[in-house]
Amino acid sequence: MKQSIVIDFFINLGAKAEFDDFKYVIKMNGGNSAMEVVGYKVADGIELVLFDMNPTEVNKMNNFKMNDRIIAIDYCITGQFECLFEDNSYLFLSDRDVSLYPVNKKKIRSQFYKNRYKGVGAYIDVDVAGDVLVDFFNDERLKLDRLYDYLNDADRNLVINKPERFEYIFKTILEADGSYLREFYHLNIMALLLKSCELMNHDEEHISRYYSAINADKVQSVREYIHRHYAKRLTIDLLAERFDIPSATLRTLFKSRYKDTIYHYIKKTRVQRAKKLIIKTPKKIIDIALDVGYENPGKFSAAFKDITGTTPLKYRRDFSVSLSE
Repeated sequence: MKQSIVIDFFINLGAKAEFDDFKYVIKMNGGNSAMEVVGYKVADGIELVLFDMNPTEVNKMNNFKMNDRIIAIDYCITGQFECLFEDNSYLFLSDRDVSLYPVNKKKIRSQFYKNRYKGVGAYIDVDVAGDVLVDFFNDERLKLDRLYDYLNDADRNLVINKPERFEYIFKTILEADGSYLREFYHLNIMALLLKSCELMNHDEEHISRYYSAINADKVQSVREYIHRHYAKRLTIDLLAERFDIPSATLRTLFKSRYKDTIYHYIKKTRVQRAKKLIIKTPKKIIDIALDVGYENPGKFSAAFKDITGTTPLKYRRDFSVSLSE
């Protein structure tokens, strides 16, 4: 009999687990690879898991497969996670994002980024948990089978458009303390499932940021192109045309993945290069502006101040003063 929905995954990493009939703690020690996962077996087939882990270790388990029909509702506190599925769909999760997906959907690769990943997830084994919502609310529309099938469709792995609809429930879970944790967690996971079932009737209002892997790769190529060609004239329309991606998709997916708009990212990239030229070369400011893609010195100064809080000339003077002190 399987002891937990997620324990086996971390045992395969070489982690040590301590558990009883309600709580388990999984640890892996050793410098930056330190990891702690705390889980709660809330009910049959229902678990709540709190993650604080180093992505390097978890990424070693990229090929670990789960065959059970499990619905995952994940809230990322900090960190980044992406997953490419066999149907060529792509999921990206970052700070404060909430996602829903079937854990056993076939993956080509999955990857955690940044130094740490912290988050909380609710995991529901459809076959073990049964129709918990139907039993509680006597409403056939709330069958977990129906929700699982909905999520298992090629275009139904979701990152929620308005995460605050779920976020307040996760925050309530994280703040919980007291003698009735099992019951408290159970009620809140039921609330998460109700919110999830609601999505089936309001697709366009609630759902966003689930894209094809092709477009995800194109957005990464756009970012690399910006770093190589920041001095050129760059607009969203020109980038969209060059990489054959709809401009709206480019804007939305770029911001989702890199937490910045394309225009602001271009501005930051140019200013970062300009800062190096200002302190390492005797070039005039007007020439540096041209070197990083600004034909108008006034626009360059405005962009520089927007990013650094000071003007290019003052930045050079302040750096010279710091060297002389």
